[in-house]
Amino acid sequence: MGISRYLQSTRNLVGSGLGILALVLHALSVAGRYWPLVVAGSYLAGALATPPDRRVALRAPEPAEELRTSLTRLTTTVGQHEARLPLSALEHVRRTVAMLDELLTVPVDLAAVPENWFTVHTVIGVDLPMAVLTFLNQPRWHAAGRLLPGVRPGEMTLLDELEAIEARVAAVSDAVYHESLRRAAGEL
Repeated sequence: MGISRYLQSTRNLVGSGLGILALVLHALSVAGRYWPLVVAGSYLAGALATPPDRRVALRAPEPAEELRTSLTRLTTTVGQHEARLPLSALEHVRRTVAMLDELLTVPVDLAAVPENWFTVHTVIGVDLPMAVLTFLNQPRWHAAGRLLPGVRPGEMTLLDELEAIEARVAAVSDAVYHESLRRAAGEL
């Protein structure tokens, strides 16, 4: 497997191309009697000067069960700190979690468009926890907007973030719903 991979690599192809060019120069009597050295040197120069092939290791997307576990963990965290969160923020979180939970019941439809899966994965793993935990980790006087004239209260920032997250999840939910309708109409 390693040899076939090297034979198809960019380094080998560039080196081989330069080696063939050196053979053409020999055929034109330019390389002289040292032509084997010119061919080998040309191949080595091309193979060593070419950067290695980049291999990007893509991770398989997390299964829906793992995302559901992360969502449950987030819901538990929000439930534990319910008293510190504003009521409107709790409503945003509950609506968003309900939409995400519903989306995770149809993982095939969700995975049909990779951008939708990525959005759900990012919202569950990064955006929603970061918004809530950032609010919970700031001093209470800053969260309520007291003692800092001219500074936007943390509560308003949290609400803006949660509204944006909820809008993104709603857009994915609509897209998945329309995709499943389109697929169902195509099967009829």
